[in-house]
Amino acid sequence: MRKMLNIFLVMLLAVNVAITGCVSTKYRPVNGVEKYSPTESLMMLKNYPDRTYTVLGTITARGRSEKGIMNKIKEKAMKAGAHAIVVKPPARITSEYTSEMRTEFRASEWIYEAVLIRFEESN
Repeated sequence: MRKMLNIFLVMLLAVNVAITGCVSTKYRPVNGVEKYSPTESLMMLKNYPDRTYTVLGTITARGRSEKGIMNKIKEKAMKAGAHAIVVKPPARITSEYTSEMRTEFRASEWIYEAVLIRFEESN
């Protein structure tokens, strides 16, 4: 019974990795911007807001799953203290390989960039 449970858990983990894929992220903070406590919620924007804000930095993320990428971006943005992110249009990279024995390999990855912003307190 225990062996079956272990096999099930390994299969569940493999399916999760296959669905979300590996995501690599890089956060580049703006020089001189103060550090903030993590936030508990985050707004996702396509355009910059009309209200006053400070740019905290940018996050670049790369991976196969758009959902996995966005989850990682949100997680890092909230950890950095952002109230919102402005998500730029993504780029898609496709790599192909064919050997002499006609083995084909094709992989696509998405690259996203998001600008982290923090709204200024209104007095």
